[in-house]
Amino acid sequence: MMKQPLNLILPAYRPSSSWAEGAAKHLAALQQSCHEAGIPLAVYLVNDGSEEDKYFPESVLNTLRGTVEHFHFLSYFPNHGKGYSLRYGVSHAGRGFLIYTDCDFPFGCSSILSAYQMLEAGAEVVMGKRDNVYSNRLSPFRRFLSVGLRRVNSLLFGFPLDRVDTQSGLKGFSGRGRLAFLMTQVDTFLFDTEFILIAQRNQLNIAIVPLKLREGLHFSRMGFKVIVRELIALAGVFFRCRIGSRVIRQMEKAVEQERCRNFTEV
Repeated sequence: MMKQPLNLILPAYRPSSSWAEGAAKHLAALQQSCHEAGIPLAVYLVNDGSEEDKYFPESVLNTLRGTVEHFHFLSYFPNHGKGYSLRYGVSHAGRGFLIYTDCDFPFGCSSILSAYQMLEAGAEVVMGKRDNVYSNRLSPFRRFLSVGLRRVNSLLFGFPLDRVDTQSGLKGFSGRGRLAFLMTQVDTFLFDTEFILIAQRNQLNIAIVPLKLREGLHFSRMGFKVIVRELIALAGVFFRCRIGSRVIRQMEKAVEQERCRNFTEV
């Protein structure tokens, strides 16, 4: 029996100068593991408005193309944000399971394969949960923001304790999970919270994959303007998904359309 394809989505915006070397190493390892397990792998690298000549020259893209059998480079301009770039990648991906993570592979390849196995076992959404090592490596201010957001997720949205870590940076989903993800509207970082809330409100089967931060990873800084922007986005998520019901009705309609399409195809 042929396994479901793994579609890996990698958003990128002005990555570091050494990102391609590390990405090629991780992609080669993932391709080898997928080949041994009989999993078809397709990779979608999404450039979120970066200057292509500077950050994604042909030499870099050719190196990445040489590491996986099916590599796709998607690009647009101007920059819109991580949420937008992932919806763009998901909308272009083929059928099968979808998993997204950052292009610097903060949790390595094993977590991607673990998420795939959970989807294969019947989970509709897989979300990562970071261990304490991650928090210990954050600056005091970033740790404060991380803990604060987890508490907000619990208080405002009623997330169970195992689902408050919405910003872990690794998620996976299958059919109904894909529909839920494409219902998100936040273009920036808090799209993750919106996604898990939509999935939870529609009673999708959500599984948790433990994440372990790899060595040698460096964290980006978060400015005051970014924090204010995300607070505004959080208020929008609260209104649409917790108070309003339009997104929920859209999801229910999309699920019904998907069921009818599957029935017709059979």
